[in-house]
Amino acid sequence: MKIKGNEVLRMSEKGFLAIAFRQFDMGMKYKIYRKITYQCEDGTCNNVWEYVNSFGTQGEAEQYLNMCCDAETIR
Repeated sequence: MKIKGNEVLRMSEKGFLAIAFRQFDMGMKYKIYRKITYQCEDGTCNNVWEYVNSFGTQGEAEQYLNMCCDAETIR
């Protein structure tokens, strides 16, 4: 699975957070994304992955992911 062109390394337990990796990125290679659900006026829902933070090592990204709240975000 990919999020915004980045390969997903790990999803959180409930699936609302993900660590994605881009090998040839010039900066921080490990990125945290959160799944956001947007509700439209006609009752439909759109799911979007929103960028949260970046890290230089997988260990730092894992630690941050474990600290984040793994809950559904509805806007």
